[in-house]
Amino acid sequence: MYSLFVYRSASVWHLPLLKAADFFGNSAKSISGRFARYIACRIDAYIAADFRKRADFFDQISEAAQELSLNKAIAVMNVHKELISTVYKLDELIQQSDSEILKSSFFRFTKAIFKYESKLHRRITENTPVEQTPQYVKDTMAALRRNSILQLTEKGKI
Repeated sequence: MYSLFVYRSASVWHLPLLKAADFFGNSAKSISGRFARYIACRIDAYIAADFRKRADFFDQISEAAQELSLNKAIAVMNVHKELISTVYKLDELIQQSDSEILKSSFFRFTKAIFKYESKLHRRITENTPVEQTPQYVKDTMAALRRNSILQLTEKGKI
C-alpha cells in the first residue's frame, strides 16, 4: 500500500535543515547577507514543498485507513506515535521561523497527520464495546449540577 520507509522518514531529516536555515537567516546580518538570505529562502521553500508533498501523501493514505486490518492498524499507530513526537519538535523550530510559507505548509502537514491519526484511532476502536453509564453516576452528576446552580443563585451570581 505504501512504503514504511517513506512513512518513518517523514520530517525526521527536516530538523538539521531547519537549523541550517536558521543559521543562514541569522548570518544575514554579516558580510554576505544577501547570499545568506537567499540560501535561507531556498531552504525554506524546499522544506515547504516537501511538507506539501507529505501532506498529500497522508491525505491519500488516510482514505485507505479504514481498510487496514486491526493488527496492521495497531502497528501503524505505534509508528505514527513516533512521528507525532518528531512533529512536535519540528513545531517548536518552525514557530521560531519568520517564513510564512513554511508555517502554512507545516500547518497543512500537521492537519493531514492528525486526520490520519484520527482515522487510525477510529479503525482500532470501532469494534470496542460501549459501556452504558450506570444510573447512580447519572443521578450523582445531576445532583451536583443542581446543587451548584442552587448555590450560584443563592449568592446572587446568576
